[in-house]
Amino acid sequence: MMAADGEFPAVVELNIGGHHYTTSLATLRKYEDSMLAAMFSGRHHLVKDKDGRYFIDRNGKPFVYVLDFIRHGDLPPAALVKQVYKEAQFYGIEKLKSCLEGMQPIIGEQFRQKFIDYIPNYRDNVDSMITLAVGRADEVLARFRYGMIRICICTQKQDRIPFTRCKIEKKADFYFDVSEQEWSAEELVQCIARDVEEKGYEIDYTLQECICGWCIPGKSLYDVQFKLW
Repeated sequence: MMAADGEFPAVVELNIGGHHYTTSLATLRKYEDSMLAAMFSGRHHLVKDKDGRYFIDRNGKPFVYVLDFIRHGDLPPAALVKQVYKEAQFYGIEKLKSCLEGMQPIIGEQFRQKFIDYIPNYRDNVDSMITLAVGRADEVLARFRYGMIRICICTQKQDRIPFTRCKIEKKADFYFDVSEQEWSAEELVQCIARDVEEKGYEIDYTLQECICGWCIPGKSLYDVQFKLW
């Protein structure tokens, strides 16, 4: 069954991916430039389900947060921000997108992608660090049941492109040299931690001023020890 153009009721019954909602036509049209408003403008044909609800083939669970934002300006809990952000993109609700982009984990995800694009061979280094740490756990630290990665981070401003290089033979297993204008040591550590956790490891890490004795004096240096459980 197809909805006739311009014949929407004041109270609209929705079926979003199997989840049923009831809202007003005014709510759906509130953001006039959005795709959601366009759907219910009369310019588009919408399919109805067998019970007469307008059907949209999307994930229906986060849609409640889309409605809450339109109605009251409420934002979702942090754990659901990424899901709601996807729906905000689909429905073209720019104000909701803008609000979510100021929240974690969207901020962290944007930083992470920017960092990965900026640092040459970053992914290869993360894989190498994990391989090294797990290998050492088997050979040296097995009795403690964890592997350990040590990283030295330099955050002084540089005129050249930041780089990474492996220093297995030195006291620091890995050395990251990054621009202070773009990154902080905390952001870098969080980015690495996220990628290590995505490999299936539980981690614990500490960030402190570097005292390894190898690092270049006069720079903002940090020593990070990751424990992989």
